[in-house]
Amino acid sequence: MFDKLMGFVIGSIVGTSRVLVKLLPLPDSLVSDLDANLNWLKKFWRHYPVRLIAIAAITPVNAVLTFAFPYLLRDIVNDMEGAIKAGVTPEYFWPIATLFIVGLATVLTYILLQSQRAYVNLNLEWRIRSTVYRRITGMGNRFFTKFRTGDVITRFTDDLDKVSFFACSQIFRSYEAVLYIAAGTAFMYVLNPVLATAALVPLPLFAVVLAKTDMRLMKLFDRLQKLISRVNNHLEVCFSGVRVLRTYRKENQQIVSFASIAEDRKQQEVRTAATHVFVENIYMSIPNITMFVILVLGGYYVMEGTFDSGSFVSFMFCLMFTAPKIFEMGWIAINGRRAFVSAGRIRELESTEPDVRDRDSAQRLSKFERGIVQLSTTSPSTITARRRRRSSTRVRFSAPKGSTTAFVGPVGSGKTTLAGLIPRLYDATEGSIRIDGKDIRTFSIRDVRDHIGLVPQEAVMFSDSIRNNIIFGRDDISEEDVQWAIRVSQFANDLRAFPEGLDTMVGHRGMTLSGGQKQRLAIARAIAGRPSILILDDCSSALDAETEALLWLALEKELPDATIFVISHRIASFQLRLTGSSYSKTANKWGWELTNSF
Repeated sequence: MFDKLMGFVIGSIVGTSRVLVKLLPLPDSLVSDLDANLNWLKKFWRHYPVRLIAIAAITPVNAVLTFAFPYLLRDIVNDMEGAIKAGVTPEYFWPIATLFIVGLATVLTYILLQSQRAYVNLNLEWRIRSTVYRRITGMGNRFFTKFRTGDVITRFTDDLDKVSFFACSQIFRSYEAVLYIAAGTAFMYVLNPVLATAALVPLPLFAVVLAKTDMRLMKLFDRLQKLISRVNNHLEVCFSGVRVLRTYRKENQQIVSFASIAEDRKQQEVRTAATHVFVENIYMSIPNITMFVILVLGGYYVMEGTFDSGSFVSFMFCLMFTAPKIFEMGWIAINGRRAFVSAGRIRELESTEPDVRDRDSAQRLSKFERGIVQLSTTSPSTITARRRRRSSTRVRFSAPKGSTTAFVGPVGSGKTTLAGLIPRLYDATEGSIRIDGKDIRTFSIRDVRDHIGLVPQEAVMFSDSIRNNIIFGRDDISEEDVQWAIRVSQFANDLRAFPEGLDTMVGHRGMTLSGGQKQRLAIARAIAGRPSILILDDCSSALDAETEALLWLALEKELPDATIFVISHRIASFQLRLTGSSYSKTANKWGWELTNSF
């Protein structure tokens, strides 16, 4: 029963919104956007059934109480006028007490209504942001090539604020406005059909203004959101590369560049705000003109004696309650257009398909037992400075459990991409990688990665403590594991130099650490979970020869059963490990791939 009621409420909201928009002379694109956005929002609304039903139920109650006020006021004014003419004292207590109770009930229900709408707004914002964030964390490199960081941040903040307000408050305020307009119009026609008709004459003018300004505002809002993304992109790049900027003394150049971008945004903000204010003033002038006409015409009827004073006061109150709602419908349509632009930008993030996905019949990989074999694999396409090309072709290798395999070759030959196939950061376009004799794509991505520790080329640190950068949110990493990982990664001596030890904050992207310290912390993070498979991508480029040698010895001693993949463009990095071992060279048209089994 409750599910049916919830479905009825959501269906009524969607249907009312569609009918309302289609009745207005708006572009077809606006109507189609409304359908798409409302269908998208349905899945988030269903998490708040009680509050949505409460809002839908309280709104008409508040409307009835609001228009009961002028109805009661009419009788009070007429009684007062009659008593004055008769020279008697009217009875004030009960009429005014009733008026006070109705007014108080109106205020309380509206406060309740506002609080419920605010609650749903904020929770919808949280839920949409969490849903899209979870979606993005499963994306591959193609997604982050298409969307820049600043653009994604803008969609997560500025765009999402507009969407969350539209998703509840604006929709239910339009529902409230429809009820107010319907009730107010009916009551005004009951009081005086001529005055009611005069009050509604400006509505066609209002619809024309709305239709003429909508597309103009849509284009302005769309361009403004793109410029906001551009500013955020510039800020993100400058802050991330602040050391390089200072080294090359390019601060002034960046200041000039940012000033130009900020100026573009300022000019667009001014154009958008000016148009917005102009349209808003037009909307506000229409109710004011209507109010002036009604005051003149209604005052004439009262003086002529064809319209009593109480009814005139009641009519004016009805008009005061109704006219702002007529204006608000236009305001909702304008802000709705802005929200549609933002919703489309957020939906674009969510609708992008991830590069790598689990199959419907994904198997569990509970234990890694024998080894990894790569069979004639072609890696996914990459984009170079000259052309799009395949990263590596016709590469075969076998890595038994407990072995160490090295990929060595020139920069850009595809070593990192090749190793990225193992944790399924990419999927091969041809061939396959097999774990314990089974295609890696038959296993769930989560299970495969649970067995893998990865040290990427860039030792990424997060703005947190050293301890949390190692644990990285994994509940199964104990303090003993952290200490062991620090010792194996050769970071123990450096840790003693930090007054706060493991609780030392590393700063944005580890700016308080040297390159070698960041690499060793990244290694500690990778091995803290004692992985069965360890991928080290150029992880020793910032280490001195002695520290590097100690690192290799510690890994060999402490992780004897781990299958290790080492990536480098310098064969000198493996000279100590290659002594007394045999290796083979495999060449392809893009560069060198050196695979070694020790």
